[in-house]
Amino acid sequence: MFDFQEAAKGYAKAAERVLGEDAEFLNKNQEVIPVFVALLFQSMEISLKHLGVQAGLFSIQETKDKKLKRNGHGVGEIASLINERLGASKDFPVVNALTARMSGGEHSEIVREMLFGSKFEATRQSYQRRNLGYLQLEQGDLALVRGLKPWVSAVRDVAENLPVAVDVVKQWKSSSGSSRSFAIWFR
Repeated sequence: MFDFQEAAKGYAKAAERVLGEDAEFLNKNQEVIPVFVALLFQSMEISLKHLGVQAGLFSIQETKDKKLKRNGHGVGEIASLINERLGASKDFPVVNALTARMSGGEHSEIVREMLFGSKFEATRQSYQRRNLGYLQLEQGDLALVRGLKPWVSAVRDVAENLPVAVDVVKQWKSSSGSSRSFAIWFR
């Protein structure tokens, strides 16, 4: 009925709705903040899985294999798996693919921070363990991107940009060049 892209957009739109125009709801209902963050991470997880599966980098079953990844919800691990399958270096091509053709660099920085940033390490772990959704957090387990609207916008735009991201990864996989650097050849 719905595909992964639609699911990713759905979670991002739900987070956008929770945020509202001015974050007043979140400010008045602090217990909703971890749920809000979980919605954003859920959207990103589904976006990453959609990208990897649609680009032929891995199967959905591989992302659920506990031998490969602890429980299949590690957004950093899934992003690293995409980079690994592309034979990529530290340039984070998954971030470049997810944000290809988007205007401004803010989205790239937000996505990079969510997936790989040290500030979000504890939050990624809390999401992966499902502690965000159950509000089972300890001090330091929850990080927020400064500026919640840009964060929601970045995650929503990634979900909406998945056809472009898949195309980018497919082009990279089929390119004859041996460059490990992304976007030298991107059309």
